Amino acid sequence: MVTRLAPTPSGFLHLGNLFNFLLTWHWAREHGARILLRIDDADSARVRPEYVHDIFRTLEALKMDWDMGPSGPDELDRQWSQRHRLDLYHDCLQELRGSGKLYACACSRKSQANQQRAVCTCFNDALSLDDSSLSWKVHCDRNMHVCFLDFQGLELEYPVEDFVVRRRDGIPSYQVTSLTDDRYFRVTHIVRGNDLLESTARQVYLDSLLPGPWLTTARFLHHPLLTLPDGHKLSKSAGYQSEPLLQRMSAPQILDAFARWRELLLL
Repeated sequence: MVTRLAPTPSGFLHLGNLFNFLLTWHWAREHGARILLRIDDADSARVRPEYVHDIFRTLEALKMDWDMGPSGPDELDRQWSQRHRLDLYHDCLQELRGSGKLYACACSRKSQANQQRAVCTCFNDALSLDDSSLSWKVHCDRNMHVCFLDFQGLELEYPVEDFVVRRRDGIPSYQVTSLTDDRYFRVTHIVRGNDLLESTARQVYLDSLLPGPWLTTARFLHHPLLTLPDGHKLSKSAGYQSEPLLQRMSAPQILDAFARWRELLLL
């Protein structure tokens, strides 16, 4: 069994990130699973050195170890950064293209984020996938639901609509890089917040279009999110990644809060 910690260094870690990591770490150590530390730095424009250093400092303070992955920022840069696997991501895109499920989209990133699927007419426009100024989307059948397994082996399902797999700047989407890494490192168990149910369904669908599907037999745990008093989740926009968390809470305080949160989860 292999699970992973997969922080994105586009901001400082917040409490929600750490609770996910601690839940993953405790589950792995209790069940004999190996832990991969995978730092999602493919979108290099959003990565800053202080965010990368914050990941390693915080994991060290909480005494969380891992079995695969970089020991620190230098080793990340030399060997483990996602830029070293760019060929794998582009190979995945070409495999997806060969499935016949991709189409080119001329919509801007902003309009894609705001529109309903029905608003995008690019699927019917038959634009060229060879036009480097266009993004690539994967087509999903109407009212399609994707099935996947939870940690107990029970089957769950979630709806999926067309989504981007390659951005207009040519960068593979998060869905592609995450899926490719999970296949490459043979990850079997993935712990995520409930807000990533859609990502799970998207990645399982993409996986089904590739040779040797892997995520169709992987297991997923989607846990409740830590929320603000008004019910909103912790986010960068709310200022929860504006400074290192360890400047506001000590490691013992974080571990104590996690123990109480985990007890509530078990109830």
